[in-house]
Amino acid sequence: MPFNRQVRIGSTAVLAALSLAACGGAPDDAGAEEFCATWTDGRGGTVDEVHASAERLEEVGTPEDVDDAARAGFEVFVDALSEVDRDDLESLEQAAADESSLAEIYGITEDEAADIMAFFEYANGTCSEADSQSTGDAEG
Repeated sequence: MPFNRQVRIGSTAVLAALSLAACGGAPDDAGAEEFCATWTDGRGGTVDEVHASAERLEEVGTPEDVDDAARAGFEVFVDALSEVDRDDLESLEQAAADESSLAEIYGITEDEAADIMAFFEYANGTCSEADSQSTGDAEG
């Protein structure tokens, strides 16, 4: 087999493998401490900061104890954050935190918005528990 053809086949295999790995989504085995540090790390006020937050969340992923609805909500939320624009941010600042408002702003279904709400509940509960445990450790 000619060398050029071997290189092309090898390159194609590497690209295919990388594409499949990228399609796997965010990790689902993050430690609670790392997840919470990312979740609470300045959610950003500018479009660039929000996009950076989405990238950090995607890199860290969720802890493995997240339920299916919250995990689905995480994925929808990260995708939505990565696409927000300035108008979306202004709308979010004024919106009620409910499914219909989120659905309208992010351009998603109310079921997807309900999953985002499940993710918010999971993240806030998990991170408040982790915070109170670390505070208790510091006091003890």
